[in-house]
Amino acid sequence: MKKLLTCLRYLCVVLILCAFVLTVVLMWVYQGGTCFDPMEKVAVTGHGGTPPEKGDSVKIMSWNIQYFAGKNYVFYYDLPDFSGPDLRPSSQDIAATFAETVRVIDEERPDILMLQEVDEGAGRTDRENQTQRLQSLLKNPYPYLAETFYWKARYVPHPKIMGPVGMKLVILSRFPIDDAWRIALPQEKKDFFTQRLDLQRCLLSVRVKVKKGKPLRMINLHLEAFPEDKSLLAQQLEQVTHTLDRAKAKNEIGVAAGDFNLLSPGQYMALPLSQRYLYRANSEMAPLFKAYTVVPGLMDSDPEKETPWFTHFPNDTEVKAPDRTIDYIVVDQGARVRSKSVRDNGTLHISDHLPVMVTLGL
Repeated sequence: MKKLLTCLRYLCVVLILCAFVLTVVLMWVYQGGTCFDPMEKVAVTGHGGTPPEKGDSVKIMSWNIQYFAGKNYVFYYDLPDFSGPDLRPSSQDIAATFAETVRVIDEERPDILMLQEVDEGAGRTDRENQTQRLQSLLKNPYPYLAETFYWKARYVPHPKIMGPVGMKLVILSRFPIDDAWRIALPQEKKDFFTQRLDLQRCLLSVRVKVKKGKPLRMINLHLEAFPEDKSLLAQQLEQVTHTLDRAKAKNEIGVAAGDFNLLSPGQYMALPLSQRYLYRANSEMAPLFKAYTVVPGLMDSDPEKETPWFTHFPNDTEVKAPDRTIDYIVVDQGARVRSKSVRDNGTLHISDHLPVMVTLGL
């Protein structure tokens, strides 16, 4: 009987120690997550430079660069059942993708570059600051930078991750930026632990000075990719339009650009059944096409056209070429669009998204 009691005491001690260690580990994981305020001032780095003047042209490029992973993978989240075989890109593929990305940016020479899915401190990309690496490789680095995280945690105990994460929205500008904010987007309600470690999507809103003219209000975004609540994207779009409307009220030219994760109206039925699961038949984007100038426009992205402007090339072996439009540059209707394009020449192997470009007359 004494031996049994002794064993039970030892077992209790071991269980208490295990519970204590587990509690410490969970607290360490939880405290390593990031909690953002609804609105936060964003630091701007850079100095000098000359702002554009009224009458000048400004070229804008928006590109979801998929953390410079390239197109040699089907990641776990790329398939409907999260069964993709790949967890991360190789360091060699990352280096090759950086070189190709730099080639395209140097060729296009945008004045303002808006990037989504740029990593910093993430285990899947060797904990590197990808913004710094990009800047170091460009022939003409951008003097002004504003960036903000929308996923940052010291350790995510997901079986497909099991390590640190860090993903940013980035705006690089040849012109002075004098104001920058992180604006939180509506999120799905999750338990407090998951909420802290999960993506916390946001807008990165910056103001670019214009001599003798209206300032540019540049809004970088990456909306929800896998919403369980089908109304969430509409809620996030409301925040986008509210931010554009505020810019107009301040006599600024509003430009919202990025990965909207929403089809252009009319594209749903053109997709195979297996590719429709993320979208609605009646696209939430429809009201924006009425209220703003959207690039690609409805005629540009019409799937019945011979060469529609598709922007997304899914990492799915069933998809052999870009087949949908989910990336846009949305501009105040008072702005003059002098040119617009989606570049597919020499970009299909770089990311699962294509760069969208617009040149505005100020």
